[in-house]
Amino acid sequence: DLAELVPRDGSKWYATLRNCGGIYHPSGTIRIGTDRSNGVVSADLRAFRVPNLYVVSTATFPVVGGANPTLMMMLFGSDLAERLAQKRL
Repeated sequence: DLAELVPRDGSKWYATLRNCGGIYHPSGTIRIGTDRSNGVVSADLRAFRVPNLYVVSTATFPVVGGANPTLMMMLFGSDLAERLAQKRL
């Protein structure tokens, strides 16, 4: 109910990767929203439809800047880990 998987010809994937198809830092595929009608996760990265699931991924970024987004993703993960640890205290 959340998505439809559509098989793709493997040769198209390989051709895209060989030509630097721009899929190395995907973003915007997991929208941050205020509720499930306009997003997949909340501002605290918690999924609306799956209980206790948090998403730490560049996919939550609306866009990726000109540099590698890994450090920003690590910051998101570190912040989330601290918040979850505080909830357990």
